[in-house]
Amino acid sequence: MVYLPEKNRKLVTAFGYYRALWTFFRWLKELGVRQDNPLERIKAPKPENPLPRTVTEEHFIATVSQLDSKGFMQLGWLTLFTLLFDTRARLGEVIDLRIGEVDLQNRILKVRGKGRKERIIPFGKATALLLALYLALLATRKQLTPDDLVFPTSNWTKLCKRNVYWTWIKLQKGAGLKPLPVHGLRQALHGRGCSVAVMLSRFILYHFEILSHTEDAEDKAVG
Repeated sequence: MVYLPEKNRKLVTAFGYYRALWTFFRWLKELGVRQDNPLERIKAPKPENPLPRTVTEEHFIATVSQLDSKGFMQLGWLTLFTLLFDTRARLGEVIDLRIGEVDLQNRILKVRGKGRKERIIPFGKATALLLALYLALLATRKQLTPDDLVFPTSNWTKLCKRNVYWTWIKLQKGAGLKPLPVHGLRQALHGRGCSVAVMLSRFILYHFEILSHTEDAEDKAVG
């Protein structure tokens, strides 16, 4: 137990050896091969608490910058990841989010957390603008109701968590980054937010122009 830490092995590794030896000597004692369990006289090593694998603002920007600003599906991924980064909501809460649970005016979400308990989560101005644009474009594809999902698949079904995990990992690898889990967005290290807002602007401007052209075409058709 002393040897492993001296060789720079983690305490959690030493604890694993301790438990294995403790079980082995207990088995010998039960068989009558030994009269005692020597591990009972040795204090178990206490594993250190690992630091959470957090996503910094720079890491986030580099990751989502891999998305193509011209694709609606890419805009959906950007909105989803930005919402996770900004609100620190759970992935399950965001993919379960319904249109009627989004309050853009007051910039809050009503989500169902663990135990189906409702909680209110605020979000920032840049996220609100991005979310409003995304929902406006989503509404051009289907007449939305309060019960519709905010982030549906192309078939209007619920997103699979595995698909979100895979997309997040793929984007990080594309940016040449060491992949961090989606859960790392919940412990995100935020800066002043200016860099994120600037990065989002190129997506917002492009899709705002598309939305404006769509509305102009509809007005001409009606006229």
